[in-house]
Amino acid sequence: MTSYTLAVAAIYVAAAKYRKTWSEPFMEIVLTSVPTALCLVTAVMVWMIEKRKTRDGGYKEVEMVRK
Repeated sequence: MTSYTLAVAAIYVAAAKYRKTWSEPFMEIVLTSVPTALCLVTAVMVWMIEKRKTRDGGYKEVEMVRK
């Protein structure tokens, strides 16, 4: 999660630094918004999984038996 957040920050820096080279400003918005939205969705999903895990008392143990 940390590496993804740092990658999104690098995209923001690149978009701000090379603003004059963009031929279409809409693409700058897409380039910065899509990774940010993915990061937020992933964070919410992880939070929900952790919440369910603590509510259910942890993960269930499963024994794997070879037949």
